Amino acid sequence: MTLKLKETELYSELNVVERKREFKQCLYALLTKEHLLLKGKTGTGKSYFANNVFSLIKDARVFNIHLTKFISEEALFGPINIKKLREESIIEYNIKNSALEANLLYLDEFFDAPDVLLRTLLDILNERVWNRG
Repeated sequence: MTLKLKETELYSELNVVERKREFKQCLYALLTKEHLLLKGKTGTGKSYFANNVFSLIKDARVFNIHLTKFISEEALFGPINIKKLREESIIEYNIKNSALEANLLYLDEFFDAPDVLLRTLLDILNERVWNRG
């Protein structure tokens, strides 16, 4: 995963206004492999900013999802293999194109997710491990 442009050209490629502070924080997060929380009022361009930053990263696998209180774990981690569950009583997830395979993860409306899902995400985001199936 590499950036397409030089550091000095990156901000101008974002096509955003008054986001230099967030851009700098985003660069630090990418360089240190840490997370970034964008918090602000509705309609201020947080999603637009994140999508533009992700577009600057070459060959990145991005997973983007809008979390709600009704979302299930399968929406993030892939569906359970029902056949294997019925026949062998083994829970196995199909993680192809899921949050688990992504290099970059954008969780929109993070605090709207149910508590159960937030606890699962805690292990993934902090420990970077997932021990299910």
